[in-house]
Amino acid sequence: MEEQGKVVENSGRIARVLITRHSACSKCDKTCPLSEQDSHDQDQIIMEVENEIGAVKGEQVKLEMEKKNLVFASLIIYIIPIINMIAGYFLGDWVAAKTNILTGEVFGILGSILFLGFSFIIIRLIDTKFKNNKNFEPVITQIIRNNKYI
Repeated sequence: MEEQGKVVENSGRIARVLITRHSACSKCDKTCPLSEQDSHDQDQIIMEVENEIGAVKGEQVKLEMEKKNLVFASLIIYIIPIINMIAGYFLGDWVAAKTNILTGEVFGILGSILFLGFSFIIIRLIDTKFKNNKNFEPVITQIIRNNKYI
């Protein structure tokens, strides 16, 4: 993954970089149902990133993160809840069939909701484990433009 941003603060090996995130419609000037009331917005975020090349305040830089780490993180975020919801549904349906308390669909839906909640706890635990792992953080790899004096 590559992004571009502008260094807004530099404190040694860590820099704060302003990144403009573009929506799919950000370069479109037309009104359409996909953009809510003609909002082709762009969000700006400030990230703290590792500054191994010594970029200084005002410089336009390129940030990179390994694709395999990005794919792994995306799989965790999107796949774990889906798998847990499906497993929760079938487990709830199985419990309903064994106990004859309610219909299988009701227990299946309750199991889905319960396991979806568990998936968020699992993701939170994984997040705390990988929070200090530098492989999942972007780094400044190149100075694109030197705008220090602009």
